[in-house]
Parts: sequence; structure tokens; C-alpha cells
Amino acid sequence: MSTDASHALQVAVDAAGLPVAGAVLVRAGENTIYRLAVGVIARVSHTGHELGPLLPFTRLRERIDLAEWLAEDDRDWLRQHLADLETRWPDLPPGLPHRVVHGDAWLGNVVATEERTGILLDLERCSVGPPEWDLVSTAIKVGSTGTISQAEYAEFVDAYGHDVTAWPGYELLRGIRELRITCYGVQQAAMRTDFRTEAQGRVDCLRGRRGERPWGWAAIG
Repeated sequence: MSTDASHALQVAVDAAGLPVAGAVLVRAGENTIYRLAVGVIARVSHTGHELGPLLPFTRLRERIDLAEWLAEDDRDWLRQHLADLETRWPDLPPGLPHRVVHGDAWLGNVVATEERTGILLDLERCSVGPPEWDLVSTAIKVGSTGTISQAEYAEFVDAYGHDVTAWPGYELLRGIRELRITCYGVQQAAMRTDFRTEAQGRVDCLRGRRGERPWGWAAIG
């Protein structure tokens, strides 16, 4: 174990009342993962680092390049679409004041305690940027992927107090988010052939081959 990661792991397991003895390193990196002897997976983020600016295009080009199963025409289109979004990013319209954002805010990164306290997981993309970035993750579930209802989204807006879809920058952030989850899909499909129909469908949607939003995407992974 690295010194920083082992210290953070020790603090975490002490707080949770779990033993650290026998912890096995599963993955080292931005988030270090250990398997504890009691069968619990512990994910440890590095500490002591200043938060940097939001980087919305991280790993996208690499994911496109790794998706060799896709037709070259589709990969070329994805690369150009990425370049177009990157060009537009510096001109993102002003919105809510920049602050700390989670960076990958979706339900899979939230758990609730027995006391109904919400806990955010996977802070790998935690950074400083427009809070609309986190809000768009939920907005596209009704407007793009079609995985929640209008009523559910209205409840979310009421709870948060802000509707990101009414902001002039929404279309750009929506496009980046759609590309991110598409690139995740094509990368996963490179390893799992059973994901390829859904991943290809996402590419087809972005390219205008599947009609208007919402498209009704299924989960991958």
C-alpha cells in the first residue's frame, strides 16, 4: 500500500468498525481499490490534492480509439463531434457561480444510510466548475435517454430549485454528456460483444439515424 492510501484506508475502516488486516490491493490509480478480508470493497481517493478545473472531455478520444469494433466512419464522426464540442466549450454561456462539482453525478454514485443520509461515492472527477454539469446528468435522463419521467424530473427540479434545461448552455452540456455515455458504451462493447447492439444504437442516435430525442437507451455495464 502507498502511505497516503494506507492511511486513508485505516481511517475509513476504523470509522466503519471493520478490520484492515488482510486487505488486498485490487487497483492502484486515481482511486485505489482494496478488497477487505470481510468481503467489502474499499475505494480510497488520494488526499491532499487541490481541486482542479472540470475536464469534461477526459478519456473520450482514447475510448473512441479503443472501439475498434465500430465502423471507421462512425469513429471518424465521433472524433469530429468531440472536436466540435471541445471548440465550443470555452464559449459556454454564464450560469450559476462555479463551485465544487461531483463530476459524475448519477444515482449509481449515491448511497443512503439507514438514517436516510445521502453519501456521494466515486469522487474521481470531483473538481471546480459549473454546477450545471452535475444537473445535466439528471436532465438528459428525461430529455435524451428517456429513463425517467417528466414527473420524476419535475420533482428533482423542485428539490434542487433550478431547471438546467432552461439555461442557454444546456444544449452544449447535453451534447457532451450524451457523447460521454456513448463513448463509455462503445468502450464496454469492445470487451463485451453483447453490449454492441445498444452501443451502436447510441452512436446511431447521435448521428441522427434514430429520430428525435428521447431515444430510450438501455443500461450498459
